[in-house]
Amino acid sequence: MRIAIFHRQLDPTASQQVAQLTSLLQQRGAEIIDIDPATTPMPKPDFDALLSVGGDGTLLSSVHLIGESGIPVIGVNYGHLGFLTTVGQEVAPEQLVDDIVSGNYSIEERTLLHIDSSIPSAAPCTALNEISLRREYADLLRVNLYVDDEFVAAYEGDGVIVATPTGSTAYSLSCGGPILTPNSGCFVITPI
Repeated sequence: MRIAIFHRQLDPTASQQVAQLTSLLQQRGAEIIDIDPATTPMPKPDFDALLSVGGDGTLLSSVHLIGESGIPVIGVNYGHLGFLTTVGQEVAPEQLVDDIVSGNYSIEERTLLHIDSSIPSAAPCTALNEISLRREYADLLRVNLYVDDEFVAAYEGDGVIVATPTGSTAYSLSCGGPILTPNSGCFVITPI
């Protein structure tokens, strides 16, 4: 089993716990790939699972590593809120490792956005939360919105947010959008 561990800068306590998780996983025969975005180029996903250690922001960043590969992400919360993460600090590292190695977990599928742009300098990307279209300056943004080549609406304002069900409780909600359940299979389009 190959497990990648993704994290940002961690406080000393979290660093010790990541070291303990790494050691326990290695003792159980797992090969560990440590991914530190500050020092390591992002590898092509060639692992069985990704441990995202940090908070919700770290988990959202980890989605860029796996894209649409289907590799499961296990969010281990060492951040503040941990709304998106699945494992809290109260879970003992030994229990987490036992559950991973024995397959004692369930996989919750989430809807992703895949973004392609006609702008040559913009690389395709994947988003778990949302994308937002906004102007860099104060002019009014005019957007003609199409879904599957069918015209839906024309918006004029500060921008438009397209959110997944996961992202419906983030920026979209703060702009008046609805909350969707994760398994709804819908997207939210919220004018700003």
